[in-house]
Parts: sequence; structure tokens; C-alpha cells
Amino acid sequence: MRAGQAHARCALSPCGPTASAGEPVPVNVKNVGSIPRQVMTSRTERVHLKYTATQLFDLIADVERYPEFLPWVLAARIRRREGQTIWVDMTLGTRFLRRRFSTVGLLERPHRITITSDDPMLERFEQRWTLKTAPDGGADVEYRVDFRFRSRLLQALIGGSFAGRAQAMAQAFGLRARRLYGAPSQANPVAS
Repeated sequence: MRAGQAHARCALSPCGPTASAGEPVPVNVKNVGSIPRQVMTSRTERVHLKYTATQLFDLIADVERYPEFLPWVLAARIRRREGQTIWVDMTLGTRFLRRRFSTVGLLERPHRITITSDDPMLERFEQRWTLKTAPDGGADVEYRVDFRFRSRLLQALIGGSFAGRAQAMAQAFGLRARRLYGAPSQANPVAS
């Protein structure tokens, strides 16, 4: 890969070049104006954990604890709760870059959490956690995220690094479950 290029895992709309979801697509960071508008980052992670769907749901829904175990989440606050819906303000970032944005989460305990945002920096944002009880008593977890920034530069920079971040997020939730609920029994080791 040449200097000035990054890889983005993305799904492209029918009007653009075709690529499989999860297939690396080179993005020219030097000439961001050339990035097609239809580029959207999509990522799906699946993992099987030896915890109940309810335990994992509660862990995922506890967004105010995210700064304790997700290093890029600097702050998280539930602004409002109404029925199964929560409104969350979250600050994401690193030492050099910080951005606060708001999301709305629909909590369908213990099977699904759907998170959307109409934040002005985003054209589209949707995260979905799906939890299914597995025959062995554990849970099959699917995490899917689709997003597109209004800024082509942000899309190129963040979209290109998101594949690793999504995988790290799934692993962080697995480690957090182990800390909160203890290690699965030796007879039922965690598989991913």
C-alpha cells in the first residue's frame, strides 16, 4: 500500500464500484475530494460467549460504564429514559481528537439493542446488537454497525480504521463479561 492510502471496509451503493462487505477498498487520503459520496463503512462481528443473553444485554445496555473498558469512549451519559428508549450523550476520542455526539437506543431486552444517531456530523449511523440464546446455554452475539460521515476526510480516516476497532469492541465486551460474571466453567470454554 502506498503512502497516503488507507483501507476502508465498506459496502458500496449500487451506483458505485462493487465490493463485498468486509473487503478492503483503497481510499486515497491525499485527495479526499475524490472519495465517492456513497462510501459507507459497514462491519459485522459475531461471537459466541458462555454467558446468558440477559447478562450480555445488561452489559451492553450499561453505556455509562463504557469509559471503564472501551479506551476510545471518554464519557457517556444517559440523558433521558422513556420506556425501552434511552437518549445518550457520548464523547469519543483519543489524546488528540475528541468528539461528542448523541445517540438514541431502543432496548428490546434481552434480544436486541438498536442504536441510531441524527448527529449533524453523520449522514447515517446505526448499530445493532442481536443476542440469541444458544443450545449450550451461552449466547450468540452479532454486532453490526453502518455509518457514513458527512465529512469525506473523517470517513476516510475513521472508516479505514474501524474494522480493527469493531473487533476490539467485541473482545472488550467479552473481557468485561468475564470480569463482571466470572470465567465460564472449564467444561464450557468461551469460543469466538
